[in-house]
Amino acid sequence: MTVRNLLFAAALFAIRLDAQDWTPVHIVGMPYVAEARDARIMGVVRLRCTLNSDGSVADIQVLLGHKVFLKAVLENARQWRFAFGDKPNTSTQKALLIYEFKLTDPVCGGHYREQFVFDEPDRVLVTSEFPCPEPNSATKKSH
Repeated sequence: MTVRNLLFAAALFAIRLDAQDWTPVHIVGMPYVAEARDARIMGVVRLRCTLNSDGSVADIQVLLGHKVFLKAVLENARQWRFAFGDKPNTSTQKALLIYEFKLTDPVCGGHYREQFVFDEPDRVLVTSEFPCPEPNSATKKSH
């Protein structure tokens, strides 16, 4: 994850779409879940977040998602902060967040480039390179 990607995401936070009552104003980037990367697991996690009047996340309901991503995604979503639109915030607000995890290219050597991108209004894309396939141990000769 690079500073440039986080700055790009921060710039997108400032954009407010009229179709929603909330706009994310603070988010902390997250890496690809190592266990998922090593097992070559990709997937989508959908969350419905209940928001407090101060814009913090009060509660999260998982709508869809592979269990390998859930702990990291829930920890990340709890750090989001939201600003509300022109309407006074007198009722409970809900925010839908969609995290998508994608693997890009195999890399031999253990250093994987990762990217975190927030796509307004509610999508997060987390990408990572993944480990090269290991040689088949059955074809190795034993001594």
